[in-house]
Order: sequence, then C-alpha cells, then structure tokens
Amino acid sequence: MTTTPETARGQFKHLFTPLKMGSFTVRNRILSTAHLSNFAVQGLPSERHLNYWVSKAKGGIGLIVTEDQAVHPSGGSEPYVIQAYRDDCIEPFRRITAAVHEHGAKMVAQLWHPGSTFFPHREEGLPLWSAGSIPASFHIESAHEMDDGDIQELLQGFAAAAARMREAGFDGVELMGAHGFLIEQFLSLRTNRRTDQYGGSEENRIRFVRELIDAVRAAVGGDFSVGIRISGDQFQPRGLTPDDMKRVASALASSGKLDYISVTVGAGGVPIPPMYVPAAAFVYLAAGIKEVVDIPVFCVGRIIDPLKAEEILANNQADMVGMTRANLCDPELPNKTREGRLDEIRY
Repeated sequence: MTTTPETARGQFKHLFTPLKMGSFTVRNRILSTAHLSNFAVQGLPSERHLNYWVSKAKGGIGLIVTEDQAVHPSGGSEPYVIQAYRDDCIEPFRRITAAVHEHGAKMVAQLWHPGSTFFPHREEGLPLWSAGSIPASFHIESAHEMDDGDIQELLQGFAAAAARMREAGFDGVELMGAHGFLIEQFLSLRTNRRTDQYGGSEENRIRFVRELIDAVRAAVGGDFSVGIRISGDQFQPRGLTPDDMKRVASALASSGKLDYISVTVGAGGVPIPPMYVPAAAFVYLAAGIKEVVDIPVFCVGRIIDPLKAEEILANNQADMVGMTRANLCDPELPNKTREGRLDEIRY
C-alpha cells in the first residue's frame, strides 16, 4: 500500500508526534529497544556499533537504546560485552552519539548487572553476586548473597557508569531491571530470601532499586534523563505478577527521579514466545502500568506493523512502541512509514 506523505501524516498522527522525556524530546514514537549485538571489541564499542546505530538514525527512528552495558567487572568482563565501568569507553561513544544525533535520533545507554544469570564465560575469581545465595543460571556454584559493602560498591558502579554515559554524549541512561537480572532478583520473592532491610516485605525488596535510582540521579543531575526497564510479568511460579509490577512501577515513578518506564516480559528460563503468539501480545502489561504512573511508558512484543503501532498509541496503551525486530529487518521503516511507502517496508 502506497499513500502520499500528506495522507501518511494523518494516518500515523500519533506515531509521528514528538514526545518529551525528561531532558530530551524524541521526534517520533518508534523505539529500538536494547538487544545484544556482540559487536564489542575487547570490551569497547566498535566501528560496527557506529555503523549499526547510525543506520537506524538515518532510517528515521526516534529513540535508540543501546545493548546492555556492564557497570562492574563482576557483571560483564567478557570482551564482547561493552564495559561501561571503564573510562576508555567514553571517547568511542562520543563518536557514536555525535553521529546518531547528526541524523536526528536520540540515544540512551542501558546499564546492567546480570547477578546470578552471569554468562558462562565469567572470568575466574570474580564474585558471583545476587540478592541471595541462589543457584546460578550458567554455573555449578551458587551465587553469593551481596552484603552491605557489595551493594554500596555496585550502586557506585552504576552511578559512575551513568556519569560516563553523560560525558560520552548520551541523552539518558536506562537501568536494566527486567528479564531476571540483578535488579529483578532483588524485587522477586523467587530469588530474594533475605532477612535484612533488602528482603522480606515488598517495601524492603524495592529498597535496592530505589537506592540505585537515587545514586544514578545524584551522579547525572536533574537535566539528564533516567529510565528503567522492567518485566510486566515474570511468567514464573512465585515470580512477579502484573499486580506486583504495577505497585513497583508506581512506587518508583512517585520518586520524581525517573523519566520513563520501558515494559517488557519474562525472566531467565522463560521460553521465547513461539510464532503463534499474536502481534502485540504483551501490550496489556504496559497499558496496566501506564494507568498507575504519570511518566511515559514503552511497550514491546512482536510489533512489526506501523498500523498496529499507531493503534496502540491512539488507544493510549503506551507512549512509545518498541519495533526492534522490524527495525532490524528494515532500518528505513520509520522513513518509509512517514513517507507513505508502506508497501516498500521489508518484513
């Protein structure tokens, strides 16, 4: 289907409406969410990263979120993982953010610690940290329950990494609190069996991420955007439910220190949805969280059709739509949609 640009503007009026998120405004509501590329070279962003992300910016996307970046050696010392705990990541990132901005897109760096779901290539001798002493996903040993000193060290690791991302020219940072990684290990009763101030009640289990947001905000100031990615449902026995995550999201947003919430699904060990799962199957989770917060909410989940993305926005189910796989297949999808060239989109 081909239409004129004028018709497309009317057909996709929500999709191409700018959105303000804290310190920056995106040109449209199309989002490329964080996904691992394995393009890092010796732990640093590479020329392949630059070419990859710039192709998205040239294609007209609104917001790019980088792959997950390690904030501490205990959570990402492999050479194919970007090591945001190193000062020498700043200069290569400056080149990347400048090139992305030149083409009109905004860019956010995702900061991450895997906790007990550390990759199998973990460097010998590094601590295997988690909220509790629980079996590790890829190791025969159990994770080490973080003590107060470990927690403070990691909070400072996140804060220092966020400051580096600001210096490198990013528009914001996103804290990875989904998919069973460390932040979620503190939130969930399935993995958090602590009896101190970080365990037990829901208020206590939220404490770690509250302190994390405080530390990051203090490091970057009020004029730099901070978001978080959470799972709207872990889909696990004794895991976090949609009602749990509504309460968590509401508590975090009420701090006034977050600029957006990106809602995904699942945790470690949850199967990838098979092909018969319908498009936009998990938008209801983002919509539920949007009901209880007053900051922008992102949705994801097999959304490849711009018409479906427009429908989601028109129905006020989310404020931005993750179209990552569609954008991977055709980086020009935003431009083609805006220009009414829908029949030219590659799926």
